[in-house]
Amino acid sequence: MNTNPGLVLPQDAPVSRPVRQDVIEAPTNGHGRSPSDVPGVGPTWVVFAPGRLDVMGGVAECSGALVLNLPLSVGAVVAARRRDDGNVFMQSQDAASEGPRRSLSLPLAHLTDAAGQPRQLAELSAKLRELPDAAWGVTLGAWLEACRCGLLPGRVGGISLSVVNHPEVVADIGLCAALGAASLTACARVYGAELETAAAARVCRDVEYALTGLPCDVGDALSALAGEEACLWQARCQPCQAGSTLRIPDGVAIIGFDCGYRDPRRLDAYHHARAASHMGRVLIERILAHEGASDIRMDGLLARLTMNDFVERFRDRLPMKLGGAEFLQRFGPPADPCTRIQPGEVYKVRSRTEHHIYENSRSVQFAERLSRYARTKDPIALHEAGELMHASHWSYGQRCGMGSVATDRLVTLLRRQGPACGIFGAKTSGRGCGGLVVALGAESGTTKQVIESVCAEYECHSRRRPVVLSGSAGGALKREAVKL
Repeated sequence: MNTNPGLVLPQDAPVSRPVRQDVIEAPTNGHGRSPSDVPGVGPTWVVFAPGRLDVMGGVAECSGALVLNLPLSVGAVVAARRRDDGNVFMQSQDAASEGPRRSLSLPLAHLTDAAGQPRQLAELSAKLRELPDAAWGVTLGAWLEACRCGLLPGRVGGISLSVVNHPEVVADIGLCAALGAASLTACARVYGAELETAAAARVCRDVEYALTGLPCDVGDALSALAGEEACLWQARCQPCQAGSTLRIPDGVAIIGFDCGYRDPRRLDAYHHARAASHMGRVLIERILAHEGASDIRMDGLLARLTMNDFVERFRDRLPMKLGGAEFLQRFGPPADPCTRIQPGEVYKVRSRTEHHIYENSRSVQFAERLSRYARTKDPIALHEAGELMHASHWSYGQRCGMGSVATDRLVTLLRRQGPACGIFGAKTSGRGCGGLVVALGAESGTTKQVIESVCAEYECHSRRRPVVLSGSAGGALKREAVKL
């Protein structure tokens, strides 16, 4: 696998602003320009944090499902340097251009309270969203929030932060979390601090939600911070169980495809699916309470239910559809601020709830099949893992309402090749609604030729050639930072 890190940036800017999709080239890869002239005092620290391929689990993360992420060789690079003049300096540059760098300087006092402490994210989010470059809001927001909550020194004299931009990847590969992870790790090097992984991941999550309005948990950030090269990062948000890494067996490849298309309604679809699954969980908990059942303990997480329990005891008792106004009148608004139920919408409760429960089961089985193949080299294990991916893809579109024509077309082309051509399975990935496909295949020259053929055929149909994402790299805390 190629371990040479490229770059990237947030997958979704705030809804009120145009979406930015930038790519950041790592300064150590021999291409582009190195952010070596960041103003300030002391050394400049440059850190790379990987994006991720959501292999299994995806949108079911909020229900406590097992999420399997592969850290990529593309991600985010941030350079940081200490300042003692009470100012914040932000800089971005294009990797492939010798043109002028874009920069901005502002007094730190604009971002702190009377005591000199960083303001709450809720107060800062509007200012951060107004910055000319979306990457600046994420990197600066991560530093300020980490200082506010004590993860980094709270009383500091300023900071200089630099990112490198180059348009390339537009798919949802967790770039916002990667950018936050790179910023936190670089700032920790500047101040000689040790980052606590789970706390840093929570900061990345909170910043992403504050700036994009997109519900997210810590899985992407954990992968960006602590993922290991050529390993799946296993995370359960119950509320945060990092689990362990699962090494990809020799001879097996996990490949991502950026289709170049993302449905502009994807955020609405994601909010809708999340709200519908919340409604299903609440209804199931009411059934358990009404029956006085003590044999099932959900603790607010759909993933705690087995498929058998769901099918035998709850599935047919959930409404297929339920209006938001009726639900709110009976049960009140969700306690989770990331879950929005609109009174005027009708939600497909049963199918959305099914996806979360079934996807967790598929993730567990997928990890077991890879482990079995690593032990036995039995090809049937890979065939079964591929079928689990196909089932997940179908569920994304049919149960969850987050499919797209673009990803359906690419998955169909890959599936037609089949195991005989080195392709065991493929599925839509990330938060769905276009953009990203992930495939399980054999690591061989033949498979590479098949992928090239599939991309060419896809381009004939869509006039877009997929960007293939095939490398892997360790998380920001697993790599040596570059000191300049």
